[in-house]
Amino acid sequence: MKKSSIEDIKDQLEAKMNLAVIENKKKRLKKKLQELTDDIESERYEYDMEFAQKLNLKLNAFKSVKEELLKEEDQLRAELGPSGQFRVDELDDEMEIQRERLIDLKRSFKNHQVKRDIYEELKLEYSTDFRKAEDEVQELRVNIIRWLSSEKAKKNQIEKRIRLLQARFKTKEIDLEEFETQKKTFEKDVEQFTQRIKILEFYSRSKKSRWFG
Repeated sequence: MKKSSIEDIKDQLEAKMNLAVIENKKKRLKKKLQELTDDIESERYEYDMEFAQKLNLKLNAFKSVKEELLKEEDQLRAELGPSGQFRVDELDDEMEIQRERLIDLKRSFKNHQVKRDIYEELKLEYSTDFRKAEDEVQELRVNIIRWLSSEKAKKNQIEKRIRLLQARFKTKEIDLEEFETQKKTFEKDVEQFTQRIKILEFYSRSKKSRWFG
């Protein structure tokens, strides 16, 4: 496999993090759609035309949002490459394949199913491939940890801005409307950084399981 640098996988990782954000939006949208469905199935929907019209407009709007999210999701998955697999996952898989091959090879040699010269040659080949994948994934994880630190610092800055905003409201520098508007924006940013950090933390650790976001 061709060796990748952190720059080679940065777009992939951005896609992974953005997919997590989209998944969270889809969950919230699903909840809203369920609430809307409950209202549509109510008796009021049958006799209150104005109420029904508002619900239909909301339903169409939600459907449009869902289509946009699915479109964006497809585009982001395409950015992961033809295999749709993140490089770290690919390297973890490669290590597992070579590990299993080494185990099977050792078992076959002990059972006298493989000659020593063949055993030694294949052992060197499988071990070399394992170490190459291991070295690359460790190098990528070092850079992912640095990136994680940067994302956490950005999140902390936004949380500090929320605390400052709360203080400005307490001192009546800003009114309730401005406070709630700005706070809502900051909280959305915090939520997105939280999702990004979750992905980076997952890939900063060596694990056999993988993220399916």
